[in-house]
Amino acid sequence: MAESTRGLFVFVAGFRQEVVLQFTQGATSNIILMDGQDLALILEGHVSLTDALDLKIQKAAQEGTIYFPLAERFTSG
Repeated sequence: MAESTRGLFVFVAGFRQEVVLQFTQGATSNIILMDGQDLALILEGHVSLTDALDLKIQKAAQEGTIYFPLAERFTSG
């Protein structure tokens, strides 16, 4: 589960699954991850930065998911 103080790590090229797993092993994580596709959805107006961060924080706090691709929630098709 994510703690109350968090950091945001942005990497435009995306994250390999093993990197995400390594961040989540052991102690509780206080970081959330954002990639280029997430940024594109924000910049194109599909989701606000505030809503994107709220969703990512919610997923981290409730599910321990530090990397939740916004495309799973904010794209159609």
